[in-house]
Amino acid sequence: MDGVTLTMAPKGLSKREKHAAQRIQHMWLKKGEALENDLHTHNRYGIQLGVKVPLWGGFTGGGSFSLRLWTAQPKMDKAAWAKLIPQVKEAADDGPGGAAPKVWHDNERVLLQPDVYAEHGLELVRSPPSSGDLNPIETVWAWLRKDLAQREMTDLTAGKPAQTVGQFRARAAQILRSYSVPKHGESRSRLEKLVRGMPERLRKCKANKFGKCGK
Repeated sequence: MDGVTLTMAPKGLSKREKHAAQRIQHMWLKKGEALENDLHTHNRYGIQLGVKVPLWGGFTGGGSFSLRLWTAQPKMDKAAWAKLIPQVKEAADDGPGGAAPKVWHDNERVLLQPDVYAEHGLELVRSPPSSGDLNPIETVWAWLRKDLAQREMTDLTAGKPAQTVGQFRARAAQILRSYSVPKHGESRSRLEKLVRGMPERLRKCKANKFGKCGK
């Protein structure tokens, strides 16, 4: 589970073109990879163009993206987050049954409320901050930003007007749902493959003393 601030292309055409120009393909680049200007938000100039659309989300160990919480602001205080924990519990219950569901997230202060999680039958598990290799939701955010950017570029090329925030959220939700559905001819979805690949990713991290994990 984690939060992400997506950016929707602004209405003005010139600003939309600048927004599209602030794109690269990957959240993390392998050594020798070049930037690509048509994908993923990358701000070279100190100003992030576009309408901010904050999202808190998460997926279960079974590969279901079961939590989507759209918020007005990217940041919130502990009291505001505590009110949302029942929805986290509902989403976690979509996973495998048995012991108390574990909620994995990073060390962001607003999320660190183990007593409140325990009251709702949840167990809190933390991963280090800014550890995309150890927190697979960061990989999902990279997918989402890439897929949204591709669709925004298609809209820009077709001369379509900018979407409303509601339409943008619906598009993002549709993309996230698609990650839980296997492609034609495949037995597992992208999320299932990501979950099943985590042991090997962690093994590589450990072997490399938790430096770059060779993604």
